[in-house]
Amino acid sequence: MSDTLPDQPTPLVNPQTVPNTNSSVVENTSGTDTNAPLPLGVAGWGWGPFFLTVWWGIFNNVWISLITFIPLIGSIMPVVLGIKGRELAWKAKRWKDVDDFNRVQRIWSVTGLAFFIVGIIINIVLAIIFLPMAFNFYFGYTTNINAASKAYSNKQYDLQLEKATLSLEFARNNQTKSVSYYWKGLAEYKLGDIESAEKDEKLALSLNPYSSGPYVTLSAIEGDKGNHQQALNLGKKCVEIDPNWGWCHNAVGVSLIQLGSKEEGIQELEKAVSLDPNNPVFAENLTLAKSN
Repeated sequence: MSDTLPDQPTPLVNPQTVPNTNSSVVENTSGTDTNAPLPLGVAGWGWGPFFLTVWWGIFNNVWISLITFIPLIGSIMPVVLGIKGRELAWKAKRWKDVDDFNRVQRIWSVTGLAFFIVGIIINIVLAIIFLPMAFNFYFGYTTNINAASKAYSNKQYDLQLEKATLSLEFARNNQTKSVSYYWKGLAEYKLGDIESAEKDEKLALSLNPYSSGPYVTLSAIEGDKGNHQQALNLGKKCVEIDPNWGWCHNAVGVSLIQLGSKEEGIQELEKAVSLDPNNPVFAENLTLAKSN
């Protein structure tokens, strides 16, 4: 027989009173700008702050996102907040827990990505609509206007009239139409069709009253009719609009000489030559004025 006492029954212990030494309680440090370690799942890249920088920043109390509005430096903020935004949002605002934080950030990410995709689709649609228009404008309008200008320089007035007329088919606003009618009227004037030239130059001015070119052509037409005072008035209007264009001063100078103000006229012609020394018309008019 054993001389030891019989085993005593193990006393029952309430498991709720026993501390769990194997688990760690994660402190919710959200809303406190501390140096405490971030909980797992908080740090990382954020598509919300990258795509919707300012709106995301306002909602998450990350006011540094407003730097986006500052030129140059603001352009880097989407990347900066894409990298550090989640961390800043965790510290700037109180969240129930990490799951709540990630749920909200996931919504911002999906929304930002949706806006990005919609933006791409809109840009593609706009490109499909407007690129052909831009293509037609460049190759239809600009090419013909440049050809008309070149034809004028080469004294090919029939070709100039043809190209200026073609450019009207592609002109999309008053300014471009005004330029087309100017070159068309100038070609008609050179070809001796004064009535059509006057009509088109006046139409050019009605479309764009600040175009200087039509005033020069109309001044020449009035001068040919013997209306030198009217020609002078048109030339002066041209100078008001474009004082650095030699043709305006040439129109004024020729009109002044026709009206008997030779010295003033020569001064205007000299101004025209100084603005465009290589223009043979200005040089010839000045030589004739001084020789007479």
